[in-house]
Amino acid sequence: MSGLQTPSPDPEVTSSDDSDLEDVFVTLENVPTLPTMFKEGDLHAAAEADFPHDATLLDRVSLFQGDITRLLVDSIVNAANRSLLGGGGVDGVIHAAAGPGLLEECRTLGGCETGFTKISTGHKLPAQHVLHTAAPRAA
Repeated sequence: MSGLQTPSPDPEVTSSDDSDLEDVFVTLENVPTLPTMFKEGDLHAAAEADFPHDATLLDRVSLFQGDITRLLVDSIVNAANRSLLGGGGVDGVIHAAAGPGLLEECRTLGGCETGFTKISTGHKLPAQHVLHTAAPRAA
């Protein structure tokens, strides 16, 4: 999502001293790229690749395991239900962290069909946007 500006973190969420932001938010610079993870032994190449890859893109892909509501990035992806009105798991955590404004905005989006995505602002999240992707329900 190039061209988007990094959001200003919500003043209610941040500490009074900007030097403490790293204790509150995770910036993209602190999330390792795929080449870094291969180099450090956190990832291992498959014996055979199913698909060809473009090595020039690897520095643009990062893997993060943790609380995505703390990521200071352009956008995060929410595995949402079709109503987009919050729910359990990560969806519920994102809605809780973003505050009531996210639910209000999601009500205006008219839900989302399975396999599609709708975008909202991040509200009280450090991420500027939330990409709500309606996931299939497990049987």
